Amino acid sequence: MSSSPGFDPATFEVIKNSLYSIAAEMKVVLARTAYSPILKSAGDYSCGVFDADGQMVAQGPDLPIHLGSMPDAVRAVVAAFNDFSDGDVYIHNDPYFGGSHLPDVNVVLPAFVEGRLLGFCCVRAHWPDVGSATPGSYGAVTEIFGEGLRLPPVRLEHAGVRNRDVDAIIFANVRTPDERRGDLNAQIAANRRGVQRLQGLAGKYGSDTLLRAMDAVIDYSERMMRTLLLGMPDGEGSFEDFCDGDGIIEDGQHEDATFRVRLRVVKRGDSLLFDFDGSDPQVAGPMNAPLSVTA
Repeated sequence: MSSSPGFDPATFEVIKNSLYSIAAEMKVVLARTAYSPILKSAGDYSCGVFDADGQMVAQGPDLPIHLGSMPDAVRAVVAAFNDFSDGDVYIHNDPYFGGSHLPDVNVVLPAFVEGRLLGFCCVRAHWPDVGSATPGSYGAVTEIFGEGLRLPPVRLEHAGVRNRDVDAIIFANVRTPDERRGDLNAQIAANRRGVQRLQGLAGKYGSDTLLRAMDAVIDYSERMMRTLLLGMPDGEGSFEDFCDGDGIIEDGQHEDATFRVRLRVVKRGDSLLFDFDGSDPQVAGPMNAPLSVTA
């Protein structure tokens, strides 16, 4: 860890915990402003802070199924755009761009200080309806096109100005547009709080110190994990389970078929290998996991 002027272990610890507090505060803002019960009461959403490359540097006390793939979702935005501006808002829900399933909608905001990109804030929230063939998360469909509106990374606001065309497309394709609009605005509000807090950290410690601390958080996390693994004996273990079905009854069948998920974990030194060999192939129904969720 660097001990150069303005960046010592104590400063690092304060900034590290401040970054976590930002993600936790984003969670509170969304809970207080969201419209739908699945967000306000069930808490089906996750918040994170990311560096300028889309690497996660802080996460709230949220859902692993979201948090594990959110870096890919933010990196998809980084890859799709190279002209970020202060006040931009980006949205997408595509499983092939780091999403999970279509109801999990990612809203991403860049954070700037004096024209310098510090990083991004992201909120992934489950919308109760995204215009699928049937309301809810999983319908009896065999193509992603039946699961609802699929948005690649698009810019919803540019420099604080809302793109009403994107708005119109989204809310024309959902069954409860007023509630969905409220949830979307709650995601934006939570992200804006995160951006404000990041800007505050940069104002307090300086942008250079903050960015170096964000890099150090990523390195620190890796060292902590590898040190933990080194303290454990080498070995391997495996487990398998079955899903009751994918909701699709094929011709000649009386019920949908079960399918197997098998995982073998191998620990060697400070590394882990996860091997899904032996799992069943993808199924016809909407139960398959994209790469970012699997990994």
